[in-house]
Amino acid sequence: MEGAARAISQSMTTPSDPDTSPAPDRPAPGAAADHARPRHPILRLVSITAGVVLVIVGLITWPMPIPVGFILTALGVFLLARDSVIARNAIRRSRERWPALDRTICRVAAHLPHSARGVIRSTAPEETLRRLEADQGETASAPGARGEPARDSAQP
Repeated sequence: MEGAARAISQSMTTPSDPDTSPAPDRPAPGAAADHARPRHPILRLVSITAGVVLVIVGLITWPMPIPVGFILTALGVFLLARDSVIARNAIRRSRERWPALDRTICRVAAHLPHSARGVIRSTAPEETLRRLEADQGETASAPGARGEPARDSAQP
């Protein structure tokens, strides 16, 4: 009886099972936001509506002494960029037009959760993506990267 149960459990987890095998249209774990599986249309509509409401309320509360308006606007823009191609393209154009905004967003991205970094990367201009890839390549090849000790030139 135990052998039958083991065979059933193994057959449920074999790569031929469509729920466990990686399909070409499914993202790998940790994939970027652009390649994520499409969300249900109702969830997208709710998210976009909430994003618009947060941006409007954030802009109304922006002049308050407490930075609530900034936080609400940032959350609204995040929701819009996550689910709207139009919003992503508008953010990308804004980042291309104002390099200071792009640099600020890149600096802040390091301190944000992974999902927010994926959205920021999906709105990055091509020039910024090339620069980030070049920086990552230099960091990976630099001495001391990946736990290797830095070599002192005075040592033989």
